[in-house]
Amino acid sequence: MAGTTMTYEELTNLRLGTLDAAVTDWETMSKRLETLATGQGGGVNAKRLEREAKAADWKGVNATVTKSFVTKTAAEFQDVAAQTKSVLGILRDASAEFKRHKATLRTIIDDVGKQSIYINDRGKAVAAVPSGAAAGDAQITRHGGKPGEEGAPGGE
Repeated sequence: MAGTTMTYEELTNLRLGTLDAAVTDWETMSKRLETLATGQGGGVNAKRLEREAKAADWKGVNATVTKSFVTKTAAEFQDVAAQTKSVLGILRDASAEFKRHKATLRTIIDDVGKQSIYINDRGKAVAAVPSGAAAGDAQITRHGGKPGEEGAPGGE
């Protein structure tokens, strides 16, 4: 949908339950990855492994490679935790914006409905003109007829 405008029908029929569930899932994932990256709450974590790898006095053929691998992997956990927060922010913002736009649209529909203007299923505004019987003695002009026809400008 990039580059296109959402239609009236798409916005009114938009269900946000899946998006809200995704926000909840990403909140959980973000907290878990933050814990793994920083060690909040204790337990095994990337920060601790990095600290221990740097402090270790490893010897042998693989010592340098292993130390480098552990410290790089720890840094990756921190990067992933930060990226997860970014994705979470995007999802939260999208959810909030969709909800705001849906509420605004609903308010507009309700407000114009009080003025006998209705929005059809294609999103077009339609004025409700009372029938002749309902109008009583009122002069009703229906627009869109050909000049000279009854109810049209210049007609009877």
